Amino acid sequence: METIIIATDFSESATNAAQYAAYLSGPLRVHTIILYHSYDSAPQATEIPLPESKDAALAHESSLTALEATEAKMQPFISKHTSVEIIANELPIVVGIQRLLDERRVGLVVTGITGKSNLEKFLIGSNTIAIADACTAPVLVVPEQVEFKPIAKAVFACDLDKVDDTMPVGTLAQLADTLAFKLLVLNIVKPEAGFDPGIIPEQYKLHGLLDRLNPEYHYVEYNDVVEGIMNFAETQQADLVMTVPKRYGFFDNLFHKSVTKKLAHHTRLPLLIFKHE
Repeated sequence: METIIIATDFSESATNAAQYAAYLSGPLRVHTIILYHSYDSAPQATEIPLPESKDAALAHESSLTALEATEAKMQPFISKHTSVEIIANELPIVVGIQRLLDERRVGLVVTGITGKSNLEKFLIGSNTIAIADACTAPVLVVPEQVEFKPIAKAVFACDLDKVDDTMPVGTLAQLADTLAFKLLVLNIVKPEAGFDPGIIPEQYKLHGLLDRLNPEYHYVEYNDVVEGIMNFAETQQADLVMTVPKRYGFFDNLFHKSVTKKLAHHTRLPLLIFKHE
């Protein structure tokens, strides 16, 4: 993988996410890690004290110093073949990340999931939704307190709608080949949905696209799709959950305040959000 971007606000969980990404630099054969911080004045963009515009230069220098400290914490886990570049600017975080995506060959964006206060106040709230919606690269969300271990088993949650148009086969195959994990393909339907004959050809398409990865296929009924995904992953002792959130109101369900408690219960599982290919 050419480059990954790690977005940080210098909170403990953001630093943990950076260390998790550092561990991945070896298995993913990452050439460059970009450690990025936005000191945009928007309240949701950062948890460090917000400067007046006249102090922008000081904010920039302070941010670089903090990025260097984060890099130092990452160094023991970074592959010797991977270099680190630190970047700080005052762009809104989504704009800043998208600019880097436009300028570099980025394979992954990494961010944490809780900050110093609580879920709603961290970058991950509305900003993670915005990042995942806007980014042309996959986004890896690393929950607080998750410690890296080799990814032995990964759940790919998908629906059965226009499979051949939306399945990220190339990226998924690359990850499966590189990390050598066992792939579990999961489709969840609500019990009241009833039988849809249109699902049969979509299942054939799904198998045609993914069978070469030797996955296990699981078709599960569950009233709450997000809860069903997380419960399944936990039961299977998965190390990673992957999805293309094109349906279900996935982001709203996963990050909405009303499910903060639910999400907190599953904080051990990183979430990899693909874009359509």
